[in-house]
Amino acid sequence: MGRSAFDFNTYVEAGRLDPSVDVLVIDYESVKTNPGLLIRQIRDELVQIVPGANLGKMLVNVPGRREPFPALYFALKSNY
Repeated sequence: MGRSAFDFNTYVEAGRLDPSVDVLVIDYESVKTNPGLLIRQIRDELVQIVPGANLGKMLVNVPGRREPFPALYFALKSNY
């Protein structure tokens, strides 16, 4: 059976590419049971736009590249 999601840790810190902005980090790298290929190379960063709506940025660490690559942007909505 496949996985429907991967484990992660969360914490708040300065954005990797935007250090003047505090972001909620979704960190897949720190969970050693996640697959090393691709999944542990991803770092999602979220900022709240308005209550209940967040803008996310997926950053991917690429070998040989100093800064992570901003692969895509996404939105998350909550009822809180």
